[in-house]
Formats: sequence, structure tokens, C-alpha cells
Amino acid sequence: MRKHRFFINTKLELNSNIILDADLSHYITRVLRLAAGDIIFLFNNSGFEFQAQISNLSRNAVSVTITTNTPDAQESPLRIHLAQVLAKGEKMDLIIQKATELGVDSITPLHAERAIMKINAEKIDNKLEHWQKIAIAASGQCWRNYVPQINPPQGLFAWLASVSTINKLILSTTNTTQRLKDLNIKQNSAVTILIGPEGGFSDLELSAALKHNFQAISLGPRILRTETAGLAVIASLQALYGDS
Repeated sequence: MRKHRFFINTKLELNSNIILDADLSHYITRVLRLAAGDIIFLFNNSGFEFQAQISNLSRNAVSVTITTNTPDAQESPLRIHLAQVLAKGEKMDLIIQKATELGVDSITPLHAERAIMKINAEKIDNKLEHWQKIAIAASGQCWRNYVPQINPPQGLFAWLASVSTINKLILSTTNTTQRLKDLNIKQNSAVTILIGPEGGFSDLELSAALKHNFQAISLGPRILRTETAGLAVIASLQALYGDS
């Protein structure tokens, strides 16, 4: 039987009764067509998954009772932050969805010289809400009990100056032969990954990243699309230093 998991942005306690919001209530009653007595699962960034039994249904509201809670066992010991130069169209949605499934802790979209996608200031809030919903849905699907934080887009140079992580990596095919397996990254540490646009970073941008102590790494001689590059680095990091 399919396990129905939903994110809810509220405090949850054992034996408490919760009224779900209208959108989630509509989905449960009209789409899933669940009934009183059915079981759903909730998570709220607390690190627990909460089993809840539907106690009452109406047209616009569903009430549930929290019956059990289970500690999280899905998170990686690595705290991975993905800094991704804005990708055009649905590519950014794909990156956020798959990076969430691969276990990233947070994501920062970046403006860069060769970035194809541009976001008007008045559309930023809508974009952030859209991306956060994608991360929530992906966390629910892959059974994570945490949702990555999607940060507001920033300019590359200002962002570089703000990064305090010790392990700072930038993917490059021309400036290094250093591979991920050559690094000494300890479990339970934080890693920041910087991924450029389709056309790559400009010489000035790459130089700035290296001056801010980013280590250039290579995944091999092939040129990866921007929506592939970050995901490949995350998966490799998890296999080498995280989930393994």
C-alpha cells in the first residue's frame, strides 16, 4: 500500500489533534479519497516522521490525531550546500528536485555573467515559493523528514565573500585534474558546491572563486550540462563521504 506523506509547517506532538489546511484537506478528500480511520504520515523539519490517523473529514477540513513519531534516519552526515547559477526554464526545477532527493541541506540560486535565466525583482517571491514547494514535494517522495532551505538568488561575487564553509568546491574541466576521491572530506562536515551556467564561468568569476579558497575539482574530460553537473557532484560526494 502506498505511503502518503505530507509536509506541515506546525509543531506536532503525540496524541494531539491537528486540523489540516484547506489545500491539503482537499487533496486528501477529493484526490486520494481517503476516509476516517485511514493513516497518513506528516513531517515538519523536526527530524521526526509522525503517523496520523484521520479522525474527521468535511468538505474543507480534515482532522487527524498524531499516534506515533519516528526519529529521522534518512539524512546524510554531510551538510551539502548547492550554489547553482540560475538555469533556464524547467532545468532549475529539476536541479532543486533531484538535489533534494540526493540529500542537500540548502540551495542558493546565483546570478552570473553567462546565466541565461534572469529573474525580475517583483517575481523573486513567487519563484522562491515555487522552488520551495518542489523541495517539499521531493522530500515527501524520498522519505526525508527535512526540507532543504531555498535561499533568495544572490549575485555571485557578493555570495563568494559570504561563504565560511571550509570545504568549498567549484567544478571545472580546464583548471584542475583533482578528483573528489583525492579530497580529505570528513563525515559530519559541511561542503559547499559551486556550479556554473551552461557557458561556464567567466575568467574573472573563476579567479574570484579561487581567491576565496574554492578548490577546483574535475569529474572527468566530458562537458556536463549545468543540470547534470551539480547532481553528479552531490551523488559522488554522498557515495565517497556521506551516505556510504
